[in-house]
Amino acid sequence: MSHTGTHGMYMAEGGGSTGMSMAGPPPLGHMTAPPPNKYPHSGPTGLTGSTLQPQPEPQPPPPQQVLPNIQPVNVQEVRNILPATPITVSTPLLPQHLRDLNPDPSVFCSTMSTVPATSGLLNKMKLPFAIHIHPFKDSKARECPVINPSTIVRCRVCRAYINPFVSFVDQKHWRCNFCFRNNIVPDNYDYNPQSGKSGDHSFHQELRHSSVEYIAPSEYMVRPPQPSVYFFVIDVTYPTIQSGLLDVFCATLLDCINKLPGDSRTMVGFLSFDHTLHFYNLKPSQAQPQMLVVSDLEDPFIPSPTSLLVNLRESKELVKSFLQDFPRMFVDQRNLQSALGPALAITEKLLHQIGGRITVLMSSLPNVGPGALKVKEATGATKMDQLNMSASTDFYKKLALDCSAQQIAVDLFVFSSKSQSIDLMTVSTVAKFSSGQALVNTVIDATKAYRSNVASTMQGAGAKLTLPVSLRLLPLFILSLLKNIAFTLSNRQNTDCRSATISTILTLPLDWLISFFYPKLYALHTLSDKDTVDSDGEELLAPPILQLSAEKLTRYGVFLMDYGTGIYIWVSKEAPADVINNIFGVPHFGAIPESMTSLPLLENNLNRLTNSLICQLRLSRQHFMPLLVIREDGPHRLLFINYLIDDKTEDGTSYYEFLSHISRQLTK
Repeated sequence: MSHTGTHGMYMAEGGGSTGMSMAGPPPLGHMTAPPPNKYPHSGPTGLTGSTLQPQPEPQPPPPQQVLPNIQPVNVQEVRNILPATPITVSTPLLPQHLRDLNPDPSVFCSTMSTVPATSGLLNKMKLPFAIHIHPFKDSKARECPVINPSTIVRCRVCRAYINPFVSFVDQKHWRCNFCFRNNIVPDNYDYNPQSGKSGDHSFHQELRHSSVEYIAPSEYMVRPPQPSVYFFVIDVTYPTIQSGLLDVFCATLLDCINKLPGDSRTMVGFLSFDHTLHFYNLKPSQAQPQMLVVSDLEDPFIPSPTSLLVNLRESKELVKSFLQDFPRMFVDQRNLQSALGPALAITEKLLHQIGGRITVLMSSLPNVGPGALKVKEATGATKMDQLNMSASTDFYKKLALDCSAQQIAVDLFVFSSKSQSIDLMTVSTVAKFSSGQALVNTVIDATKAYRSNVASTMQGAGAKLTLPVSLRLLPLFILSLLKNIAFTLSNRQNTDCRSATISTILTLPLDWLISFFYPKLYALHTLSDKDTVDSDGEELLAPPILQLSAEKLTRYGVFLMDYGTGIYIWVSKEAPADVINNIFGVPHFGAIPESMTSLPLLENNLNRLTNSLICQLRLSRQHFMPLLVIREDGPHRLLFINYLIDDKTEDGTSYYEFLSHISRQLTK
């Protein structure tokens, strides 16, 4: 069984994928040709055979020119600032050979495509200068070879991987492009087994691609490759039973039991908990599942070490029988005590030698045993106290570190209500976040820096609120952040919802994160074959993206919103009957179910295009995107309305009011 190991991501020396130069960044407003490399690299223009090729003489820099992305835009005068096409990652102006060597921007990119000329200017702008990395991204655009070399070459000092931007000092030494230390070239590294010739390093994939995947050798492994292991830790307190959550979980797992990734060695196990721990013996020799109860929470033990983790193929029928009967075992449950901490701790011990994935289902605050917590809202906390999203204990953080060291992953499926907090910030050990005022200051500082250092020399840049083209959407996105539950002081959601949102923000890739903060809105009633575009030989739907404002919701329209982690479809009261019938397969508006979560497959073009768009959005994400159809007069209408960022809401001002606020701040 091969094990996919480290994923090499490299940054170019002399102006690579981020437009940075290790010798000094280019000035804001123009890019210069990258300085000649003192030592040739092993790529197509570098080392050939055993001879170092002479480098071309440095050319004088081109005359300074204004880049299109810093042209001034008065954002207060642009009615529809959002482009109708998806926002793409901007790429720096680089020579073609550097573009060819760098990874796809969706995998590896800088937060800036044009770098400020000085650190002082960067500090004035208050914009983060960082690298965004999306490793293992499933993208047609990237070429990521999987290689299995006899030796993985790394820098002896900083441990950077050898890459297309290192320098070969001579046949026996290479210079790291991160720390600039010299390293010894491994023996026979220049021998090409395909040509049978020596003296040429350039055939190595790691010197031709900025992103590669290595098959990890034994020295990179904690243990030899193990079977896939799935262990389910299930909260069986009263809220879980009363809500029907346990029934849904068992039915879902039964439906997916044959789809779990793995091979004939795949193993599964189950543990449930309330104020005690319940283990289950599922060995195939058993006629029926056997429950083993452990009541000692301070020092729990594993009651049957060899029978709690079983081979799925051998015990599949017993596992199915267990899942069918499991909900009925706790039908009379009234217990509100939850021993999540001891349940996770004993599961870590059980998987310590083999690793695996722990899936936790919980709906109650852990309140007994090690890791017990108290409800934050019940302590009379103020709004700002609730926003101080710090963990109440380091128990779960320490447990997570222990799991990580043994290659154990923990997934949390948490179901809480407004009336029942579970202190998700502590359980999920997410770091503390600050409030939103610094975000507003960022917009103001960026505008001031642009006006004083760049726009002052350009025609038409004297307006109060002028931003470069590349930053024209910054105020809109900052407003969307301020209205997001992660930063707002709204009482509409409890701290668990805020914690879950923060956790999502920290893990979403950049393109998904944009939709999470500022969803994409499409008109379905005007969807046609004309909205189809060709993308690398594949036909994709690309209808115009609309601003998130009620003025875009026509009285007769049907709209789809992609909010990053799910999809809403909004149906206006006066939507034509033929449109409703074509999309939803019902005769009129009133016949649309209030909690419709899927669309029928009908024999008409509008239904086909709508389903295709939904399928396309779902395939673009690594998680399943649930669908909810929302009627204009339905109980879920606020779920949709609260995403209309451009409009005034109880959580913040409208977009144009926000621009006026920024403009006033600039005059102070």
